[in-house]
Amino acid sequence: MVNLVKIEPTPEKNIKGVLCLGEYGRIMDLTDKKALADIVIDQFNSKSQAVRDSASIALGNIAAGNPDAYLRVIFSLIKEAPSA
Repeated sequence: MVNLVKIEPTPEKNIKGVLCLGEYGRIMDLTDKKALADIVIDQFNSKSQAVRDSASIALGNIAAGNPDAYLRVIFSLIKEAPSA
């Protein structure tokens, strides 16, 4: 599955890609496919606010698919984030 996912150089394609991964993660447990969640998390470093927003939505959906595993990841990201 990871081989099929490629983040594209355009924000529009990245938005679609991370949102698709989020929907997939909402219905399927991605704990054994950590690379897919990592792709979404990497998008928080995008220059595009829309891509970062999409990554937030996607990670929330992934966490809905397995809250025990991914809520810790989300809390860790929040703790590490620079203050606004």
